[in-house]
Amino acid sequence: MPAGARLEFVGIARPMERAESADGGPIHYRVRHRTPLWRPGEAPTLALEVREGDARFCV
Repeated sequence: MPAGARLEFVGIARPMERAESADGGPIHYRVRHRTPLWRPGEAPTLALEVREGDARFCV
């Protein structure tokens, strides 16, 4: 993957009780935003990738 910025968001259910498992509980969605490096004067391009789950409320 070429250099650039990458950010990943993970959505979990609103915790009503402490999760029993070490991973924190089930995941609703996982999305990744990526942008390759851009030159001065150019606008960056943003790519969204849904990695897991239903991300309809986060995009």
